[in-house]
Amino acid sequence: KYRIWDTNEDNSKTIKSTLNELPKAVRKNIFIKMDIEEAEYKVLDDIIDLSDFIGAIVVEFHAIDKFAEDFNKIINKILKHFNIVHVHGNNYSKLLTNQNFPSAIEITFINKSHCDKNVKLSIKKYPLEGLDQPNKISRPDYDIVF
Repeated sequence: KYRIWDTNEDNSKTIKSTLNELPKAVRKNIFIKMDIEEAEYKVLDDIIDLSDFIGAIVVEFHAIDKFAEDFNKIINKILKHFNIVHVHGNNYSKLLTNQNFPSAIEITFINKSHCDKNVKLSIKKYPLEGLDQPNKISRPDYDIVF
């Protein structure tokens, strides 16, 4: 086992080196699910660089208040190649009261090559009944409205 990281040292490998180990036939439409406790900000640039191979990404972004600038930069980079198709606030995290937004959020992105060119902004209220559930069952989910 090894971890995906921003270097190929010790017990770590970059996403680029990991994908290069895969047979070429399976290096397309890769689905990435990432919950790596603040390290997402270190590896997402490499993932974006490989967007031609990535079909979808689910990322749990942590400590958005602590990494606000990094979060906004990486979202803007991701949105050049991917569309956001779902969001869910992690109710284990604190609610940023000045923004009414959770400090940890799960975001699902799909490669724009798989989407209609006329994507519409969501007017839905999240979480979606029947799809989402609280991370911590004993607490209500955080509402996110666009």
